Amino acid sequence: QKDDFVSSVSHELRTPITSIIGFAEELQESATPDQQQASDIIVRNAQRLTEMVEQLLEIGRMTAPNPLREARTIDLTTIVRDAMEEQSGIAHKRDVTMNDRLSADPTPVIASTNTAGRISTNLLSNAIKFSPPGGTVEISTASDGTVVTLVVDDSGPGVSDSDLPHVFERFFRSDDAEKRLTPGTGLGLSIVRSLVQSHDGDIAITRSPLGGARVVVTLPAAFEGMTRIPE
Repeated sequence: QKDDFVSSVSHELRTPITSIIGFAEELQESATPDQQQASDIIVRNAQRLTEMVEQLLEIGRMTAPNPLREARTIDLTTIVRDAMEEQSGIAHKRDVTMNDRLSADPTPVIASTNTAGRISTNLLSNAIKFSPPGGTVEISTASDGTVVTLVVDDSGPGVSDSDLPHVFERFFRSDDAEKRLTPGTGLGLSIVRSLVQSHDGDIAITRSPLGGARVVVTLPAAFEGMTRIPE
């Protein structure tokens, strides 16, 4: 019932938020300097609301019947490479360097392109967001024939021992003052964990050699002839 309620409310919020953004953007075009600041704040916060609504809808989709209906054999490294390209502009603006150690060999998993993309994009976005200007994010993929691994390292503040048990909880935000300054909904890692677990995978967070957080995702490797996730 909670999932149905959240999904219904999220759908209802979509229309008014879209309207707010649309009219605020129109105002930006003819705004005076004082009005420009106000309209910028309206657009920025409405976009944050949009992000939260989309994440709530994503949670609803994950609890829907047959969430794996679009799963097929895909190459995870290809998806990660696409996600890196999409995030390159944001990384450049934040003066964060992305280094990759992507596998030269195939890294096949059973998943939908959308799901693998959401996992990769969320983890990369999170790593970039928490890395300081001049910081580094490193991404690697590998396969041992049984398991495909995705590792994302960042040079941010990392995860404290007190926060570690809670980082995958919905809406969790650290009490650390520095991390509180970084905008977010507290839903990203919760969604990633749900997506990974729905594909019989695992996700863990440890301290990174870069000084920040290391997120490790493991998914069952796909074998020739596989069309679904093994029971």
